[in-house]
Amino acid sequence: MKRTLFNVLAMGTLLIMGVACAPDNDPPLIIERPSDVSLATGFGTITVDLTGTFTDPDEDLLSLIVESSNASVVTVTVDRFIVTVTEVGNGEATITATVSDPDGDMVSTNFMVSVN
Repeated sequence: MKRTLFNVLAMGTLLIMGVACAPDNDPPLIIERPSDVSLATGFGTITVDLTGTFTDPDEDLLSLIVESSNASVVTVTVDRFIVTVTEVGNGEATITATVSDPDGDMVSTNFMVSVN
């Protein structure tokens, strides 16, 4: 975005200055919440692809972190936007996925994992 400042000097001279302003950053957006997952005991590991879950209006590169609310049920790791869910025990856990853009704007979504 470029804004122009106008200033009339004392003798009637018009001074025009261009000032470059950085565009406002738009935060990332959630396109679609991931589906909840119900798994039978003994599943071992599964992967959940979050590639289409988020977008950024500014087309900024996004970073993803994931967390499990209950590490005694499942643990999670992420490689790019592929989440690996690893079985630890029975129960339920909420998996929270948070993306951030280079300006620090963030958005989060979650999905449930049930192991029975």
